[in-house]
Amino acid sequence: MKSKKPIVYIAETDWNKLLNYAQCAYDEMKSEIGGMAEMVPDKDGDMWIKRPTILKQEVAPANCDLDETALAQYYGTVAKKYGSSDFLWWHSHADMSAFWSATDKKTIEDNDGGSAHTWSLVLNIDGDYIMQLDVFNLAGMKLHKSQEFELCFIRRQYTDAFKKKVLDLCEKSITTSVFNKPHHIGYYRGIIGGGTTSVHGASNVNQLSLPVNTNVDYGIVDDTIAYDGMELYNKATDMVELALTEFNGDRMTFPEFQAAIENANKVYDGYRVPTKEKDVPFYAHQLESARI
Repeated sequence: MKSKKPIVYIAETDWNKLLNYAQCAYDEMKSEIGGMAEMVPDKDGDMWIKRPTILKQEVAPANCDLDETALAQYYGTVAKKYGSSDFLWWHSHADMSAFWSATDKKTIEDNDGGSAHTWSLVLNIDGDYIMQLDVFNLAGMKLHKSQEFELCFIRRQYTDAFKKKVLDLCEKSITTSVFNKPHHIGYYRGIIGGGTTSVHGASNVNQLSLPVNTNVDYGIVDDTIAYDGMELYNKATDMVELALTEFNGDRMTFPEFQAAIENANKVYDGYRVPTKEKDVPFYAHQLESARI
């Protein structure tokens, strides 16, 4: 089975910069274009393409030649400013496919002896590319081995200033994804608010509804419940049912049961707290009847 190519990372902004260089040269001159970038390892040892740029050069439809003086100045400036000592030579193939031409191969091979290895990248305006590492010297031995790499495009984390702008200009609205509250037909009045409506063809039916208190913090909007609100309703219902189980099992006193219902209301406001212990069995019956 063919092994997967090793990975080199590049920020999306830097990759887009390379594509824009290639596109601009093609749009304006129908030519290739080339430049340099830094190869920088991170703390985990992964290699990143950093700060791609262009230099003074001569361009043509099938080649581009970097100015030697400009290239020497680039090496010196970057090494002094960033401490970089590993570099990438990149160039475009305009609207042609991404491949190593005879000229490209000669350029890579001409580095033999100049450094132990070189990084090279060819791309076109469609975003096709080949990324390659060529090694010329290993443990003092003269050789030439090539290894292709896959690029992994990384979106940079936004800055605090970026976040502040978003928060200053944007106000979160109430969710609009809603569904109708389920109802149970029947004559139940007590723990949960009810009403008189027409359900399944029946008219003027006194019915039990889900909690009707309007509370936008819990996602309740008029006579509908947002999805987040339904999750809170289910959580509160589970709390009420647990309290009923504990109370009926004589593991909870009536005042403790009342407190448990009040706690459920903090999650989803709408359950009426029974004032008399004798009301608990009917309370449980009403709660069960609300299930659909």
